[in-house]
Amino acid sequence: MSKFKVFISSVQAEFAQERQRIYDYIRGDELMSQYFDPFIFERIASQDANPKQLYLEEAAGSQVYMLLIGQQYGNAQPDKPSPTEQEYQAAAKGNAYRIAYIKDLDGMARDEREEQFLRKVQSELSYRTFANIARS
Repeated sequence: MSKFKVFISSVQAEFAQERQRIYDYIRGDELMSQYFDPFIFERIASQDANPKQLYLEEAAGSQVYMLLIGQQYGNAQPDKPSPTEQEYQAAAKGNAYRIAYIKDLDGMARDEREEQFLRKVQSELSYRTFANIARS
């Protein structure tokens, strides 16, 4: 039986700890690891491939797309979406089951483009909010 690929998407620098904890949880849980194979870009080996093309192909080929939205929009040209938003679009085109988790910023403002992206996600998906990941 093949596993469902779970693409974990966010601004890497903002959610480095959360991304790694989710990845480790899925891989380390006896039941979850039987059915799901998590993907985070920072865990792949160096390759002779265009990184942007690689992460878009991985997002499009995933069965589950998990999005973390926070304060930062990420590195983007003024007229182009961020890598995270491009992954979101690729996952939608690939018919991935998309889920979103939105960080409660406790009154802090989001980047303007991140706020726009958040409104787009909220209009397309149901979502959950979180404050911090549970510590163990």
